[in-house]
Amino acid sequence: MLKGKLSALLQQKSKLLKSILSQFIFIVFGLIALYFWQNYRAIPESHNAPSFNLVSLNGLAYNNNNNDKPNFYYFFAPWCKVCHLSIENLNTIKDKIDNTEINLYIIALDWRHREDVITFVESHDLPADVLLGTEQTKAEFSIKGYPTYFTADKNNQILSASIGYSTAAGIKMRALLQEL
Repeated sequence: MLKGKLSALLQQKSKLLKSILSQFIFIVFGLIALYFWQNYRAIPESHNAPSFNLVSLNGLAYNNNNNDKPNFYYFFAPWCKVCHLSIENLNTIKDKIDNTEINLYIIALDWRHREDVITFVESHDLPADVLLGTEQTKAEFSIKGYPTYFTADKNNQILSASIGYSTAAGIKMRALLQEL
């Protein structure tokens, strides 16, 4: 009798484990599908980063026509909660920026008032100046969501693009991709 109850209990646990495993696999595949759907056509049609002339919050003029090193683009909106969570992960490539191995462009889009961008920036420790993007910038880069990341080689050929949260390790890997 004890043997029968033990056998029934093991069968129940086995069914429960199979159910949990199948749900886990379903969730993982769902997240992978979401990632690919979210990043579908994230790279602009031309595969080159469009040229821009933008002004930073500090009033300095910037353009991305420097063909001397790779470029890393980070587009955000001040109201974006995911941007608040991910932007400080850019500090993982601070050594590459400080050593002038890479150009980092942090570009604010979808802002209504300059003060909104200032408030966002003041709440984060950022490794580079923040540029004030325009609707034209958003259209030329085909930005579909926030945050959006682009890596481009020194000829501004886009190597990778992604939309959404990226871990510090993910940003570091994108920066390393530029060195290949």
